[in-house]
Amino acid sequence: MAGSVVDGEVRAGMFVRVPRKSSLDMTARIHSIEFARRVGGGEDVCLCIQSEPELAEVLRGLDIGNETFEITKDGSV
Repeated sequence: MAGSVVDGEVRAGMFVRVPRKSSLDMTARIHSIEFARRVGGGEDVCLCIQSEPELAEVLRGLDIGNETFEITKDGSV
């Protein structure tokens, strides 16, 4: 997942909550953080999560391009 940090800091080991259209939000542990340059300038923060291939496919299929994700230390909401 790539984007910008709105507030606070993000570290490996924290959890990202992925909102879904239904009431079944998903939470995933952040394995590492990388940075990617945007064409034309700027930089995205990339949250790398380690998951089963099935979860990766679900995340690719979600329309979450303009969403704001909540990051927590312990995976709680």
